[in-house]
Amino acid sequence: MNKPPSLRTLLYCYRPHMRFGQNHHHQQLLYQYRCSRCRTVLKETKSPIDSSIFRSLKNERCVSCGNVLQEQTVIVAVQQPSLRSSQNNISSPSPHHPAHTLPSPLPMIFETAYDVQQRSDKLAFDIAEIDSLLDLSDSGGSICVASSRESRDGGWHANTLVTRLCVRALMSRRHGGFGSPSVMFIDAGNCSDIYQCVNFARQYGLDIQKVLDGIMVSRPFTIHQLAGLLIYELESAAIHRFGAKLVVVSDMLKMFSQEASDPQLDYDEAQWLLREIAMSLQRISAHALVVISLNNNNNNRPSQYRSLLPHCDNRIDIAATASSDGSHNLQLEITNHRHHDSKRHCLSLPEREVQLVLAR
Repeated sequence: MNKPPSLRTLLYCYRPHMRFGQNHHHQQLLYQYRCSRCRTVLKETKSPIDSSIFRSLKNERCVSCGNVLQEQTVIVAVQQPSLRSSQNNISSPSPHHPAHTLPSPLPMIFETAYDVQQRSDKLAFDIAEIDSLLDLSDSGGSICVASSRESRDGGWHANTLVTRLCVRALMSRRHGGFGSPSVMFIDAGNCSDIYQCVNFARQYGLDIQKVLDGIMVSRPFTIHQLAGLLIYELESAAIHRFGAKLVVVSDMLKMFSQEASDPQLDYDEAQWLLREIAMSLQRISAHALVVISLNNNNNNRPSQYRSLLPHCDNRIDIAATASSDGSHNLQLEITNHRHHDSKRHCLSLPEREVQLVLAR
């Protein structure tokens, strides 16, 4: 007489989430890559990363400790994923086969509800070193992103940072954005880059068409067009019509340079226009975050022009220096005037950290 199957056997046979004949202990392995200095988890994959990828790394650093990432400085550990929670296991594990649990790869961070609320009210570049020094609130404010005279990149890196901020402003609050319905981009320097927008939207996994539709670009061609747009039209269009929480004026002083300015515009009139523009942007910054980008290589007029710009709550000065391998290293000076000390903080970042979004 055959012995009837045990209840334990029947339970494993009829578990709806398991395929017939599958052993619940046979699970796919995880390859975990950690920094050798601080043990921060850099990446987890289901298959090992080819060694040629490590050899191709250049100027990659750990986001936690700054350790240069090479094949010799990355620890690889093969781990087994944790099993389903006990509520999905009908029977308790056998004492001879203890459950294999995977420790949490990242340190557990406790936050108060106030911390979460404060974080949701701020916009970030999603670059930890920069975000920790800035205060970009959705209740208004301003930031100036300037390419220094020593930088010979034509303002490209400053424009990349600003474009990154535009895409993030359209993201939801839970993902570090403003949840802004739109972004106003006044392209005073003819430097808006649609390909950079598409690049960042793709890296964040966003709907590319929706991102492009959310960025309203206006491109004035003369100083008087720029002044009329910023003084008389921008506030009503950006705030009341489109509900934009981010307003960008790119390469604001380019039209005031000797090469691009109207020859019939005298210096006194240019000063008056800049004062009116500055007052208009100050009013707008009470309702939205105003971003001004500058390429100081374009401005050959007297330095009094720069003194007429609106006083910004935050400022980033960028100097790009070429490396031997053809890439650039960025030297950043960051000032947060909302802090009482208003100290300048200096950072050094590889340009890839500005161009690429870290995997989450």
